[in-house]
Amino acid sequence: HTMLPDGHGVRMTDAECNQHRAEARIYFDRYSAGEISRADVATWLASLDDFPPPYYHTVNKAKSWFRDKRPSNYSDAEIRQNDLRYLGAIIMP
Repeated sequence: HTMLPDGHGVRMTDAECNQHRAEARIYFDRYSAGEISRADVATWLASLDDFPPPYYHTVNKAKSWFRDKRPSNYSDAEIRQNDLRYLGAIIMP
């Protein structure tokens, strides 16, 4: 890990980033198969350090989306579809 330019938090190394992208694939597969809950995915995302570019914004968008336990104005199917879209974006930015 290295400190971010503003002195807050840490930035992942490339190896850590690749490891977490591989984990995202596992979470994507398990969540899409119904083996884990949305809360499990949200907990995992919240535990991640700051990804380096170009993943930074993608991961932060996913973290923000999953922070909301029940996004309003979305059906259950739409929430799940968006959940998978955000996870998929981490895998293939």
